[in-house]
Amino acid sequence: MPRPLSLLIPCLVMIAPARAFISPMSPFRTRSIARTSSVHFNRMCLTSEPLSAADKSASTATTPTVVLVVRHGETEWNTQGRWQGQQDSPLTDEGIQQALALGERLKRSGVKVDCVYSSDLLRARRSAEMLCKSMGMDPGLIRENLDMRERGFGIFEGRTRAEVSEEYPEELNKYYSSNDGEFKVEGGESRRELIDRSLRWLDEVGREHDGGTVLVMTHGAVVSALMREMLAIPYDPKPAADLRIRNTCICELRRDPGSTRW
Repeated sequence: MPRPLSLLIPCLVMIAPARAFISPMSPFRTRSIARTSSVHFNRMCLTSEPLSAADKSASTATTPTVVLVVRHGETEWNTQGRWQGQQDSPLTDEGIQQALALGERLKRSGVKVDCVYSSDLLRARRSAEMLCKSMGMDPGLIRENLDMRERGFGIFEGRTRAEVSEEYPEELNKYYSSNDGEFKVEGGESRRELIDRSLRWLDEVGREHDGGTVLVMTHGAVVSALMREMLAIPYDPKPAADLRIRNTCICELRRDPGSTRW
């Protein structure tokens, strides 16, 4: 039988793979925990197939290995609908509150994190610092990792979709029509490259923190790519097929003792 993969996500995120079901036993109940920001959770349990890199890191621990994959808080460019990619935009006040509220909720829920990782991009690093602050952890111990940075979108970065459509219509059409994962926007990165580096990071963390719990603050395309890869959801770049990874949502990856897969 496939191992379960648990996802902790905001209840507005719409994900409907055929094998998904809502768990009635979730310990995370929906409620507002900050005056200016609400964090709402449902637990969704999904079955996952083996990862291509999983055999490299079979668990020898006696307790599960848990990786909490989190998208950063809201940024100014998020509110403007701009492609961010590997450029940066500061967190909004709402984005800061989202990260603080998430850390508070995790702390109140009794979640113990052994190590916090972050993408090297400022919006992720700042979100990780706010989360650590509200969890009572030292932000100075955050470990940055280039493999968990956002996908590079090249010439699209810093522009709205309308601007990209006007300035680079052919490139945008290729992006939305190429579903093999190999297409690169000029100056950017392919989805395959994104997946490869994300899985490399997961394999390294699984070996280093076998039996522990770690959290990584990363980006929407990273979370989406990992989910699709693990659940064998076909890649579709069109907006209508977007998994809609919202700011500060959490994907919980769990590997059982003795298992070779998440």
